[in-house]
Amino acid sequence: MARPFAVAGLTVLFVCAVLFFLPERIYGWVAVFFGLLFAAFAVLTARGHKGLRAVTLVSFCGAVAAAAIFVQARLVYYPTLSLQGDGAQITATVIGREEARYGRWYTELRLDSVNGRDVYVKARLSATTPYYPAYGDVLTFSGDIYPLGETDPGIAESYKAKGMYLGVLHPAHLTVTKPYIEHMFEYILKIRDYTLDTLDRLFPGEPGQLLQGMLLGEENLPYATANAFRRLGISHLFAVSGLHMSLLAWSVYRALALLFRKSRFPAVFTILFVLFFMALTGFTASACRAGIMMMTLLVGKLFDRNADSLNSLGFAALLLVLPNPLSAGAAGLQLSFGCTLGILLFRKPPVPPDPTLMKPKPSFGEWAIQSVAASLRTTLFASAFFVPICLLRFSGAIPLITPLTNLLLVPPASLLLLIAAVGTLVSPLPVLANAVSALGLPLLRLYLRVVRSVSALPFPSLLPQNRFPLVTLAVLAMVICVFLVLSYFRRARIWFRLAAFCGVLSVPVLSLYGFANARTLTLTLLAADRSTSVLVSQGDRNLLLGVGGSSMTASYAEQALEHRAAAGLDALVVPHCDAEYPAGVIQLLRDIPVTKTLSAVADDAASYISPAYGTLAQGLTQSILWDGVQFAAFVTKDSIAVRLQTTASSAAILFDAACKPSALPQGFLQADTLVCFASPPEGLDLQTYKTILFSCPATAAKNILQTILSRLHVPTLSRLQEPPPTTYIGFAGYGVSPVIQLVS
Repeated sequence: MARPFAVAGLTVLFVCAVLFFLPERIYGWVAVFFGLLFAAFAVLTARGHKGLRAVTLVSFCGAVAAAAIFVQARLVYYPTLSLQGDGAQITATVIGREEARYGRWYTELRLDSVNGRDVYVKARLSATTPYYPAYGDVLTFSGDIYPLGETDPGIAESYKAKGMYLGVLHPAHLTVTKPYIEHMFEYILKIRDYTLDTLDRLFPGEPGQLLQGMLLGEENLPYATANAFRRLGISHLFAVSGLHMSLLAWSVYRALALLFRKSRFPAVFTILFVLFFMALTGFTASACRAGIMMMTLLVGKLFDRNADSLNSLGFAALLLVLPNPLSAGAAGLQLSFGCTLGILLFRKPPVPPDPTLMKPKPSFGEWAIQSVAASLRTTLFASAFFVPICLLRFSGAIPLITPLTNLLLVPPASLLLLIAAVGTLVSPLPVLANAVSALGLPLLRLYLRVVRSVSALPFPSLLPQNRFPLVTLAVLAMVICVFLVLSYFRRARIWFRLAAFCGVLSVPVLSLYGFANARTLTLTLLAADRSTSVLVSQGDRNLLLGVGGSSMTASYAEQALEHRAAAGLDALVVPHCDAEYPAGVIQLLRDIPVTKTLSAVADDAASYISPAYGTLAQGLTQSILWDGVQFAAFVTKDSIAVRLQTTASSAAILFDAACKPSALPQGFLQADTLVCFASPPEGLDLQTYKTILFSCPATAAKNILQTILSRLHVPTLSRLQEPPPTTYIGFAGYGVSPVIQLVS
């Protein structure tokens, strides 16, 4: 078998990735199924069927992968979840830096003991005050342990893939014990901090933040700039991967090879550099994948052997997935391996030069055309698995301009990455550091200006919302890429014609998909501790109703806009509660471009919003939100209600319980959908609604749900699985919850 590591590693990765999203109860049966297949094929192979070796290896690796993920789920995941409880006595070791987000401080811990029971699991500590712990510090405290993402399955899957299953809240009586010897990773974190400070000093402002993201994956860019990279499909520049590793590692290796000719020292030193750089970036999945492949290649240099890239990729998959099979469910790991597999699988193998053939040196024009074609081919090869994975894993918008932007903006990013590395290395020498700064700053500002200008252009994006066309497009994208690759290798027109046919076939699917998305009015609930807001979206238009008086809700709004690749908000409505707690509005207006702001507060309490803003007068205000969507707001002294009307459906939104139906105009609450941020007000006939959605703390959800069911004449919670045929009841927990779609 030519590439056993490639077959074994990719099989393990694929089986674990598929099983991650399936019920745990079938893991054991899948392992038994693959085990029986292995036994059958092993017997046939032993009897002389040599062509079945690959299938035998695949079935064996499938059995191993299914058994491994079964063991981790039963012996690690579920026993870890059983540790949850309030007032637990905890001893933990700090294994990450303290980060401030949403007004809280988060620290990654390794729990050593819980209530006297020895454990060895990762957890996230959330506190309202900072403790400034160092890596390796031992914390002793009491706190409440809960499963991460318990109200949001998407977040729970993300933490599950990271191997972090628990969160800790309300730490009390916390004591910090310093280790006798400072932990090695604390030195690495100090080097990382020094690198970040150096880049910020040499390239102040956004240029330095851009280099911090490119070199170390630090996410410090303002929302508008980071969103510009996302809209262009080049945000992968901030995920340390093969581009970064190959550029930096090969630069180090080539430089040392010039000084130490015919020596193994360059390869050994570069392997150590790769390990150090992986630690510096936090051992992310993409950095580990690229680092393992690079070290495999360098080990081949030590023994005068050429490492096979596909075998190296499979070896990296085995090293990363087998110790933690649930990590195969991480989207970042899937994208990293998928893009690399597409490039390696479909690229044309290099042909050794023939000394008998003397080819003329290509002209500059021919060289430029060949370089552009090679870049386009690489992007196309990577898209063979990248596009289907994105369509199936993400609900956010996928820009269709990605191949062109990768061709234009990724090559200059390599130069900027080298500038960041050189600037950090020469920072102790002021003269050289200032020279690098003087050279790099204009280039960085020009690059950022080009990114913003290109992202401001109108171009189509694919926003997945319907499952059937989603899967259809994913299959068509992969088939087109495969046919184009075959046409390139085989030099046969039939493959190109098949690719063109699939491309023509995808046009009506894309058209119907885009038409449906453009007509769909989506209400996305953003729920935080104190209150909730609603993002109203249709196509590229976005309206935010309230910010919830919380910086966390503002962050959820930014996250929802990121998913839609939106450049900003067309309008923002500020209700009464946001005037009392302005932190969320201030953060939102600071981070996101807002075209128009409307306040329900008529006095100076809302003067912080902007120098000029509109006011919703008390009483009824009606207007056309955008084509096909009517907006109506009824404002009283202490509450606000909103009604959205399309040609085919309507929605009524009540911001607080103080909004009485009797005080509203007649017919204002007659709609298909009712959204309320607490229990629906009394005196409202709930049976007239097709959809009822409420948002509240999880502790109050059961009581509110029981109240709604009783008003719908469904007496018990046991009937929740069989709601009234004309009404759908939904509960939105904390986070981003897209739950309602209205067709105009």
